[in-house]
Formats: sequence, structure tokens, C-alpha cells
Amino acid sequence: MNKLRNFLLFCLIALISACESESDIAVENGFWEVVDPTEVSLDNGRLETLTADLEAENLGLVSSLLLVKDGKLAYEYYGLGMNVDQLHVNYSITKSITSALVGIAHKEGLLDNIDQPILPFVNTFNSIGNENEWKRSITIEQVLQMRSGIEWDEVTHNYGSPQNSTTGLINSTDWIKHVLDKPMAEAPGLSYNYNSGCTILLSGLIESVSGRSAEEYAQQQLFSQLGIKKYDWQNGSNGLTNTGFGLSLRPRDMAKFGLLYLNEGQWQGNQIIDKDWIQRSWTPYSQFENGFGYGYQWKMFPFTIRGNTVPVPYANGHGNQYIFVVKELDLIVVITSENFDRQPSFIGKILTEYVFASAE
Repeated sequence: MNKLRNFLLFCLIALISACESESDIAVENGFWEVVDPTEVSLDNGRLETLTADLEAENLGLVSSLLLVKDGKLAYEYYGLGMNVDQLHVNYSITKSITSALVGIAHKEGLLDNIDQPILPFVNTFNSIGNENEWKRSITIEQVLQMRSGIEWDEVTHNYGSPQNSTTGLINSTDWIKHVLDKPMAEAPGLSYNYNSGCTILLSGLIESVSGRSAEEYAQQQLFSQLGIKKYDWQNGSNGLTNTGFGLSLRPRDMAKFGLLYLNEGQWQGNQIIDKDWIQRSWTPYSQFENGFGYGYQWKMFPFTIRGNTVPVPYANGHGNQYIFVVKELDLIVVITSENFDRQPSFIGKILTEYVFASAE
């Protein structure tokens, strides 16, 4: 009888351990249900052509491309030595994730509103350079919108060039003070100017209101909710989380973040980010003639999908790293690339001639 009891106990423990192991694997893999593209009404033939062109490097140096359709992982390509478990640098996709963290802090009540000036949250110095009324009036929302008015240029010259403002930021001994010391080019709120320094200020903001680094806050309030266990997040000066361009994720985990936004901030029944925050994040506060728009650290661009021109929100990083959220198709597109030398981009072609066309 004791032997039988011990055997049954052993079986129970083994079963529990197996379930825990399977659960851990499910969490690690993102709970993805991997399906054939045809099961979610994607044209498999067109996607096979896409794979062939990716392998032949006819579409640039793409190292991964994932399609999540109807919440299911329907296509997964890896090349250039990339694999499913490998981290890939996200560069400025980090900005969109930082925007989410600000939204979570707002939802938690750590930020009463984002119309208030950001300076009191991030200025811990005795003095900053070029301080004036314009600088004191920069709001949190204007920083999110890249409409701070701070003098900054990271477009004219390549990254790494001494003339690139982000190069100066990287080489400085205190990243937040470096940004705050910059002169004002114009009054805040007047116009869009892409500025990684703005997102570094958001790192200080998150730390100020939460009492934790942006990385710690992300781990507790976002990554743990999404089952993201493997990542790398570099720091800037003084241990400050590099919220501008420092995060590396696996492509499947990049897709989780896109799916969270596609599902209006819900993840497995939990409202992680307010739906309103996502709508505001995808509002084009700055709009340009080619249709490009910018929200809260998110970009938008019009694409023709099923005969209609619609703005598609996306997170984007240097070297052609992308998370596209295509609500019209219930689709997430993740792309990582190695196009760091400003090779011609084939992203538009990949989307229109292969991905979107496969869903039509």
C-alpha cells in the first residue's frame, strides 16, 4: 500500500512538474499558436515567394520577419544567422515601448496629467544651461510628441558623426543634463523635430514618478505581464535606462508588444494600458505631405489595404527594425534587418506586394 501511495505521489509530482515545464515553455514562446498561413486566410504561395526573395537578399538584409494574424503566429522567417531565441537590437522601437511605460504610469495615477511641465520631474541639478521661459514650459506631452522645441539634429548627419546630436548625447557624462543644457530652437509645441534626447528625458520622468529605473518599471509593469523573460536593455550615463535606443528583444516578443496594442491594451483579460492612451499614441499630432504622421513615440504612414488608404501605426528603429500594427487585417508584422549602412529600403515593397497582398 505504501509503495502504491509513493508511486501515485511520484506520478502526481511528475505531472505537476511537467505542467509547470510546459507552462514555462508556453510563457517563453509567448503562448503563440503556430498555424499554417492558410488557416488564417493568408496566401501561402505568395508567402513562399516572399521567403525565396528574402533568402536571396532581393529585399534587403532582413534577418527576421514574423506575421501574427488573428492572434496566431502564421509566418516566421529567420535569416543571416538569426534564430527564434536570439535577441535583436530594437534601436528606436525602444521609444514606443517607453511611451507605453509613460501610459502605464499615467494609468496607475503616478502622473496626474501629461500637460504639466516635465522640467520639475527631471531637473535634479543646481543649474542647467540656456534656461528660459520656453524651456520651463515644455510639457510631458510635447516631449512624447517630439515637439519640445529643443535644438537637436540627428537626421542631417549619420549616427557616429560628431555633428549628430545623438552622438554628442552618447559621449556626454550625464545624459539628462546634456539634453536639458541644449538651447531652445523655438517655443515648444510649434513643430516636430525627431529627438532621441526627448525620450531620454522620459527615462528620468519614469524614474522620478515610480522610484524605479525605467528598466525595472518595464520588467514589473509590462514585461512580466507579457511573459517577456529574455531581453537586454543598455544603460546610459549614471545607470540611466537608455529609453531612446537601448533595448534588444526577440522578434516573437516584439510581436507580443504589437499584439498588446492591437488588442487596445488588453493582455489575457488584463488592461495593461488604457485604450485611450493607445488612441492618443496613434493620433498624428504632426502630419506631413507624404502622409507620415507622429503621435506619442509612434509613427503612422498611409497604406492601401483592400482598396482603402488607411494610416498604419508602427514602431521603427535604425537599420529597418519594425513593428507594424494593421488593425484592418488583424495583423502584426515584425521585421528585423541589418540595413545599417542606409541601403535602399524594401519595407514598402515587402508590405504591399507580399504581406498585404497575401491577405487580400
